[in-house]
Amino acid sequence: MSAKLEPQRRFPTFVLCEDVRQEVGGKLSYVGVYPGYNITAVIQPPKDAPPGAVPALPSLCCILTVFSEAGEFACMARVLDPSNKTLGDFNLGVTKISIPQPHVIVLKAQPFPIPTLGTYTVRFFVGEQEYDFQFDVLGGTPSADSDAKQVVAEA
Repeated sequence: MSAKLEPQRRFPTFVLCEDVRQEVGGKLSYVGVYPGYNITAVIQPPKDAPPGAVPALPSLCCILTVFSEAGEFACMARVLDPSNKTLGDFNLGVTKISIPQPHVIVLKAQPFPIPTLGTYTVRFFVGEQEYDFQFDVLGGTPSADSDAKQVVAEA
C-alpha cells in the first residue's frame, strides 16, 4: 500500500518560459521553457539603440502554481535585479477560488529588461503569502551542446 500525498505538499511550483497560451478546456501551454532556471542572453543593445538603452528579452513569463483554500486573494509580483533593485511591480489582479485547489498565477513581461547578468528574483504576493523565485541570466549565446538534459517519455 502506498502513502497518499496531500496536494499542498506538491506546491508551490515555478516555471520560467517565453510565453504562456490558454487552450480550450482551461489547459495552459508553456512555450520556450528554460530548464534549470537559467537564461543565456547577450546583454548588449543593438548597434542602432539610443544611448543608455537597456537590453531586454522580447518576452518572459514567470509562473507560480500554489495550492490554496477557497477565497479571494489579491495577487501581485515584484521583480528584483541582481543588486536587489526593483525593476517593476506588477498588479496581477484578484484571484477567486471557490474550492480548495491549485491555482496558476502568471507574470508576463513584454519586454523583460536585463540591465546586468546575475540572479534575478521574482517575488509573488498571493493574499498574505509571499513566494520568492530566482533565476540566473548568464552571458553568451546558447550552445547546441549545452549541459541541459531533456528526458521525453512516450506512452
